[in-house]
Formats: sequence, C-alpha cells, structure tokens
Amino acid sequence: MGDNSAARAKAHKTKAAEDAADKKPEPTPTTPPSPPPRGPRHLRAPIEIRVEITARSQSFTTTSRNIALGGISFESQQQFRVGDLVNVLLYIPVKKELELLKVASEVVWVEDLGGSWMCGTAFRKFAPGDERRLREWLLECVRAQRAGVAAAGTPAPGDDDDE
Repeated sequence: MGDNSAARAKAHKTKAAEDAADKKPEPTPTTPPSPPPRGPRHLRAPIEIRVEITARSQSFTTTSRNIALGGISFESQQQFRVGDLVNVLLYIPVKKELELLKVASEVVWVEDLGGSWMCGTAFRKFAPGDERRLREWLLECVRAQRAGVAAAGTPAPGDDDDE
C-alpha cells in the first residue's frame, strides 16, 4: 500500500503543477499608455486684444487670437521656434480702461502661415496679482460670450458711442 500512497502523492504534485501551468499571469501592458488627447487644457476663449511681445530685445504689437489661463496665441511677422522665451504684455479692457498684465512665456507651438506665423505661448510666470486678474477677466469674458454679449470692456460689433 505504501506504493499506492507514493503514486497518489506524485499524482497530486503533477496535478498541482498542471493547475499552476493553466493559471496565466495577469497581462501587463507592453505599450505605454497613450498620451492624453491634444488640445486645450484650460478655459480658452477666442478673444482679440492688443498684445505686446518682447523677444531677443525686440518688441512688436499684435492681436491675440485666443486666450486661456495657460497661454495665448497670436500671429507674428517674426519667426519663433518652440522653446523661445518671450515676455507678453496683455492689454486687458476693463470698464473702458486698459489694464496691463505682464507674463513671462514660452513658445510651445508655431504654425507657418506662409509669410507670417501663428504662435502659441504657455504662460510661465505672472507679475504679482496678474494671474488672478487674468482669471477673473477671462471668466467674465466667457460668461459674456455665452450670453451673447460683447467681451467685458469691449464694444459689441455695431455698438457706437457716437449715436
């Protein structure tokens, strides 16, 4: 009978080995997770305001195409490269006056328009209090746009004070 119990023990070990072989390890991803979708990560609004860009000790004035809490896009006659550092001066219209907001920025994308360039910059460092002021103004503009009113501090198309 001793042989029978040895055979049973061997069969048990073989069955345990087969069960372990049948268990497949949980799959691990072989490819890295895909990056998040590209696109705006911040509240962004198609607002055109006067903007002064200073780079390489030269300044020029242009108009924004859109503004977000994280950056701004604008058209430039001057070519920039991704990674270029620029200082941005935003002329924010508030109650029929202009407030100036200063932001150190970095060029994060450039699109060749054939003779000019559309540039996107990411805001890196605001002057004290300017980030809060931009957030408040931008929120007010977005609310006004959703309500169908002109951006805060700017006249609606067709509005004239001369009438």
